[in-house]
Amino acid sequence: MPYRLNESTGYIDYEQLEKSAALFRPKLIVAGASAYARLYDYARIRKVCDKQKAILLADMAHISGLVAAGVIPSPFEYADVVTTTTHKSLLWDLEGL
Repeated sequence: MPYRLNESTGYIDYEQLEKSAALFRPKLIVAGASAYARLYDYARIRKVCDKQKAILLADMAHISGLVAAGVIPSPFEYADVVTTTTHKSLLWDLEGL
């Protein structure tokens, strides 16, 4: 189930995400993409997941260094599963976590 951006703001259209989730009833919603250069509202996505009994997976591979440095919000408080790698913003060998 894809979610879209609000064309006038450039941010994720969370209202449409909630409507789509109610229609498609996904078992998993993924928050994380290399093509979205804004912060995710993990709390809002968590509410959608809770309403649909879906798992929230946060892929923070591209932002893990910023999360580790405390520069941007962490998904750990909200996500059921968090994935990352060590070779993008953490600058380490090619490994997964």
